Amino acid sequence: MDWATVGKNGLFAIDKTRSHGGTQSLRIDRPTKEFTGVGQGVDATAWRGKLVVLRGWFQTDNIGTGPAGLWFRGDEKKRQNFFVNSYAQPLTDSTGWVKREVFARIPEGTERLVFGVALSASGTLWADDFELVELDVHAPPILSPEAKSYLDRAIALIQSNALNAPRVPWEELNASLYAIAAKANAPADTYPAISFALNALDDHHSHFVAPARAREVAENLRTDDFDQQSRSIGDKAYIRVPAYVGNAPSRMTAFVDEMQGRIAELEKSSPCGWIVDLRGDGGGNMYPMVAGLSPILGNGTLGYLVGPSSRSPWWTLDGAAGSRDTIDVRPSHVRSTKRAVRMPVAVLTGPQTGSSGEAVAISFIGRPETRSFGKPTSGYSTANQSIPLSDGAQLVLTRAVMADRNGRQYGGPIAPDEPTTNPPVSSADDATLADADRWLSSQPACRH
Repeated sequence: MDWATVGKNGLFAIDKTRSHGGTQSLRIDRPTKEFTGVGQGVDATAWRGKLVVLRGWFQTDNIGTGPAGLWFRGDEKKRQNFFVNSYAQPLTDSTGWVKREVFARIPEGTERLVFGVALSASGTLWADDFELVELDVHAPPILSPEAKSYLDRAIALIQSNALNAPRVPWEELNASLYAIAAKANAPADTYPAISFALNALDDHHSHFVAPARAREVAENLRTDDFDQQSRSIGDKAYIRVPAYVGNAPSRMTAFVDEMQGRIAELEKSSPCGWIVDLRGDGGGNMYPMVAGLSPILGNGTLGYLVGPSSRSPWWTLDGAAGSRDTIDVRPSHVRSTKRAVRMPVAVLTGPQTGSSGEAVAISFIGRPETRSFGKPTSGYSTANQSIPLSDGAQLVLTRAVMADRNGRQYGGPIAPDEPTTNPPVSSADDATLADADRWLSSQPACRH
C-alpha cells in the first residue's frame, strides 16, 4: 500500500540502503521545525472491538526537539473516533533502531484505520517493520516487581484524582492495561499502558509527560523566548499573548514584567481601546498570562475551577494573579496603569486558543465593554494538575471544569461573541482583526 504525505514541507522516500528487518525502509527528512509525516490506511472491519498494538521501528539522525514517532487513528463516518501516538517516548538526537508502540481498543463503528510517522523537528527519520497485532487480555502478564509497582501507583493516582475516573470501568480496563504492559521490565516500559489509561478518561486533556520533557520544562529559566508582540493599530493598542509553559518563579515573573511593560508602553499613546489576541495561546500556565494582562482585566475574581465538590476562584490583584488564597505569580514591581482597565477590549480567539489560553479568554467574559471575535477555541477549557512519578515523569490529570466570573461552566469550545465569517482575501488579510477594529471604532471611547 502506498504512503501519502501528511503535513507540509517534508521529504520522504523509500531508502534501499538502510533497513531494520527487510531490504528497505521509509525515510523522512525535515528541513524546518514544523510538522510533517506520512500515513496509510487499512480497512477496520477485522479489528473492531479488539485491543491492538501497532509497532514500528525507528532510526534517527540529528533529530531536534518536537513530536516524532508513531501515530494511529480510527475513522468513522468522516470523523475521527480515536487517536494515539508514541510522543511520550520521543525520538531525538541520533539513534540506532528503536521500537515504538501504540495501543488502542478499536471502536465497533470504526470503518478505517490510519497509521503513520510524524516528524515535527529538523533532521532525518527512518521507519520500518510496522506490525498491527491483537493482544490477549486473558494471558497472565509478566512484569518485573519494579514495573508492576510503578504501573500500580500510576493507576491508583489516576483513579483517585482524575475528574472522569468514576466513569471508567476500571476492572475491565485494568485487564487491558496489564496486557499492554505484559512484559515490562522497567518503569519506562509501562508508559504506553499509562497513556492508554489516560485516554480512557475521555476528557481529551489528561496526558502523560515523559521524564526528559518534564526536566526540559523545569530547567528552562530563559527570559528571552516568550514571543510576546505588541503594537499600535491606529488609535488602538494591540497585544498578542503566546502560550507559556513552566513554573519557575523567575521565568514567570519575567513573563509578567514583559507583558505589563508592553501595556504600559502602549498606554503612553492613550489608546481608545485594546485588542487582546489569544489566537496563538495554546495554553500552559494560566497565571503568568492573566497577571500580565491584569492592567486591562482589573482586580477581582475572573473565573472558577469547578470540581465535583469544590469551586476555586482565580483572580488578579495589583498586578499579581492567584487562586483561592494563594498568589501564584506577581510582577517585580507594581505599575500604575489605571487607564487601560476602563477602555473597551476586543478579544481574538481561534482553534489554537487552548487550555490556559481558554482560561484567559474566560477571564474577559463578564468584563464591561468587552467583546470576542474570531472562531471557537480548541475545547480544552478544563483544569489540569501535574502529579510527579518516581522516575521524573508526570501524570497531567484533568480535575476541574472552567467557569466564568458569572458561574457559567464550559469544558468544551468557547464560541466568540462575533464569529468571523469572511475568509481572508490573502495571507496578509486578517478578517478577525478587521472586525475587532470596526467594533472598537464604534465604541464611545473611540469616537472622536
